[in-house]
Amino acid sequence: MKIFLNIIFLSLCALSIFADDIDVFGVDDITQQKILKRFGRPVLMNQKKIFYARSSGVNMEQKNLEQAIVHQFHLPAVRFENVYYPNHSFYTTIEVLPKPLQESASYQYIPKKPYDLIDRMIIFKDEAIKLYLKQPQLASELQCLDFHCLVEEHSILQSELDDFRKLVPQQMVLVDKTLLGDKNLERQRAAIFLLAYYPNHKLILQRLETLLHHQNRFIVHDTLRLLGEYLKHYPKTSVNIKQISNFLSAHDLAVRHKALLVLEVLAHQKCHHLELKQEAGQALLELLKLKQPNNHELAYQILCLISQKNDADTDLPAWNKWLEDGK
Repeated sequence: MKIFLNIIFLSLCALSIFADDIDVFGVDDITQQKILKRFGRPVLMNQKKIFYARSSGVNMEQKNLEQAIVHQFHLPAVRFENVYYPNHSFYTTIEVLPKPLQESASYQYIPKKPYDLIDRMIIFKDEAIKLYLKQPQLASELQCLDFHCLVEEHSILQSELDDFRKLVPQQMVLVDKTLLGDKNLERQRAAIFLLAYYPNHKLILQRLETLLHHQNRFIVHDTLRLLGEYLKHYPKTSVNIKQISNFLSAHDLAVRHKALLVLEVLAHQKCHHLELKQEAGQALLELLKLKQPNNHELAYQILCLISQKNDADTDLPAWNKWLEDGK
């Protein structure tokens, strides 16, 4: 069974120093606490063991833990999702799914020479991850020229960045064809990042709006990531706040994180505050309850921005009162 691991590089203001921890998303508060009391530590230890062993195969202990949680609490399905942070802390979220996972079997796509532009982006993404693992300090203050912000303007990868900027405008037909018609998930995901180099920014937005309706959570994740970077360049862009807010309830830790990044950009504009409160307020409070930093911290930042309040991130009664005020 695949371990869904995100290596997240955060530069959030007032970010806490974390210790390894675990939480639950997708059920009521009482059930969350029961799951954590019975299975929290065993699941966290299992996931850390798999991660540090760099294991990618089926893990029977993990499978048994998943089945035990499902059976004991009468749940449709669960999935363990993990984030490893640059300060060497490790967080797991037990995602309670509305139905058994029915994702098509995936396999590792290995680009073969001669590489086309899509293959080169797949390779580039892998190289960017390796660079950050070796030099995590590079992620603290990312200064990117491109919408995807995969990597700092680093000399090791500079030639590839320059090539993408030059070649993508010449090969937009290939990128569009891959986005809309390629059956290989890795190639589709790479094509999303190549959108960042389209010369027409309005066309980029059109493609992203289409991809937000995609059924695959990985495609949606990458689309939200690109949209967040796009909005930093074009903050006055009209965005369907209700649609983005709906992703805050997604049964996928990384999708929620990327939706938060989009809403955080919008939260810096007062004209969006009321709509964000109405459409995202309740979901933000649910994410505030989580320990997982890349959901909790961003939810708190957005709440502070749109409320103009500075109540503690643990003061849930105060935040609930704010949400109810004005209804």
